[in-house]
Amino acid sequence: MEDYILKLLNYQVMKKLILLTIISLGVFIACNDDKLSGDGSSKVKIARMEIKDAAALFIAPANFSQSGSTRAASYETNVLFEITKDGVIKRVSYLDELGNEINQSLVPTEVLTIDDSQYFFVRFNDGTTYMVQENSGAIYETPWIPFITREQRINAVGLQNYINDDNIKIDGNGNIYYLDGYTIYKIDISEVNKITKESLTPESDDVNMFMVSNTGHLFYRYYRDGYRSRLRNTSGRLFPFSTDDDGYYMPARESIAFKGFDGNIHILDRRALYAIIFNNDGSYETKDILWDNCMDQSFGHGSTHFCLSNTVYELVRECYLIKLRDRYLLINSNGLAMVVDSKYDSSILELAAHDVTGGMKITQLEYNDSYIFCCGNKGNDFSLLRINPYTYESEPLVHDNDYEIYSFTVLNDNTITFNGLRLSDGKIILATIDGNGKVSVIKETGNTKVTLHRVQ
Repeated sequence: MEDYILKLLNYQVMKKLILLTIISLGVFIACNDDKLSGDGSSKVKIARMEIKDAAALFIAPANFSQSGSTRAASYETNVLFEITKDGVIKRVSYLDELGNEINQSLVPTEVLTIDDSQYFFVRFNDGTTYMVQENSGAIYETPWIPFITREQRINAVGLQNYINDDNIKIDGNGNIYYLDGYTIYKIDISEVNKITKESLTPESDDVNMFMVSNTGHLFYRYYRDGYRSRLRNTSGRLFPFSTDDDGYYMPARESIAFKGFDGNIHILDRRALYAIIFNNDGSYETKDILWDNCMDQSFGHGSTHFCLSNTVYELVRECYLIKLRDRYLLINSNGLAMVVDSKYDSSILELAAHDVTGGMKITQLEYNDSYIFCCGNKGNDFSLLRINPYTYESEPLVHDNDYEIYSFTVLNDNTITFNGLRLSDGKIILATIDGNGKVSVIKETGNTKVTLHRVQ
């Protein structure tokens, strides 16, 4: 009897050992399948991107680089590349929390940068979106941000007066505000280990443009039986801000809103340029920056309106807003420019329009502290211009029709990196242009066109 009981106990122990072995083996196989699946899904947590030397980012096929990681990439479609300040193309490495390079296949689909922000976004093909800190490469998962370009919104809803607008803004603390669908959301980054998302506008307001002040107050325009506008203070209180009977407030389709040097929201409409100032108790008032009482019969009703109403109307459609050291310059896609805000000298706010491109239609515009750079075409002639924002003088950086430029970035030392078509031989290239106009080819890219995104 004792022998039988001992055999039975040994059998039960052996059965448990076999079961544990099968379970352990299954877990091991599953883990290895997860690491080696190669399906492009982002299952490993990324802690940091190695981008400390990056001047620009772009997405291209995996065999594009001239140097980079040694890991196999035969099954990969697109990967993220950087162009260093020295003009070298490198594949961006993804690191885990221990600083080890992640070997799993990660397929990025889109990059989204934010003006005046220290962060940019990268989306992968499994829908995962990361917010990346430019200087450190530190990563935060933010699955909410919409990747909607200015052109996509124009095509979708026919709105043409969004300034440099991918519908993402920042306040004075670096918090990020964005428009998703018709609702404004806020990403609070005050605690980097606890990034939160908050809805700021009611679902009944179909928002189509907005601006945020340094302190987080909002102006937004929405549609409900016509275009209307609201203000929202940081406590959440809403104020109507639509056209009055006398036409004083006119934040309609032909007006623009931007954040001035004083940190307040500024609005330029057909009649005036004014600031919206919020008080400590949450109320607000308006302050005239530029007001011109003159008759403009073209507007109708014989009312008193801004003298340059037609000029303003044309300027704010398809326009860019350039924030320089001491002034804001508004340039529309047809190359007409005017100053709309000044840090020191309000006398320059004449709202006189200057032709800065000689009639060239702008397709891309970038700028640094010294110059404005834009590429485009005038008929069949393609050019890349460097514009002095104080004298309004422009000069071509390459001879007309040498290159058709697809996208470009510019550094503070005026070095340009561009992707474009070299018309002399029909080859697509990545190249740099120095301050003297010398073109240096980094790489011939075959038939590959890429979109360059400036970082840092």
